[in-house]
Amino acid sequence: AERREAERVAAARAREAERRAEAQAAARRAEAARRAEAQAAAPLPRLELIARSEAPVTGAARPASPPAAQPRPASAPPAGAGSIVGSFALQENAFAVRDQFRSQNVRAAVERTVVNERPMYQVRVWR
Repeated sequence: AERREAERVAAARAREAERRAEAQAAARRAEAARRAEAQAAAPLPRLELIARSEAPVTGAARPASPPAAQPRPASAPPAGAGSIVGSFALQENAFAVRDQFRSQNVRAAVERTVVNERPMYQVRVWR
């Protein structure tokens, strides 16, 4: 009877040890999943944009009154078509941002607009 009782106690301890081992393994798997998720959500690398200096615009070159609001080009997509993620004065900078999104398999395009009689380049993405 004592031997049966000892075997029963040993079996109960073995089951408890198995449960603890399974719980520890589950905790390790959850921690590994959290680490993998944190690495996947790591910040994107910084873009190095191109900058060119321009001669300052003198007062005589500016119009006496601000021009009326410029209409959007006829080829511009409707407002619901994608999101504008940036506007740039230099076309090279817009292309750099567009290429970064394309490298992540995100559909992106550069649109040329005119603001205050100067060309601007907008990057639009569709997610």
